[in-house]
Amino acid sequence: MRSMTGYGRGERAAYDRRIVVEIKSVNHRYNDINMRLPKILNAHEDKLRKKLSGEISRGKTDVYARLESHVENDVNITVNKE
Repeated sequence: MRSMTGYGRGERAAYDRRIVVEIKSVNHRYNDINMRLPKILNAHEDKLRKKLSGEISRGKTDVYARLESHVENDVNITVNKE
């Protein structure tokens, strides 16, 4: 069965990081895909949008991705002593 209305959530953890992706879709006349990605994943938005457009023919689809890091050295802070 295929429907334009649905919700899915998935997560993956590896290398002290975790990504959580949620996809919500509702009935809509056209194929409208909206994404909210972390800045570090913005370079992959076009490829992801093309992949989703190949799988989804119509509906309003919202994609939310969250990236969590549990590594202390992911942030580099320097102090300007002057």
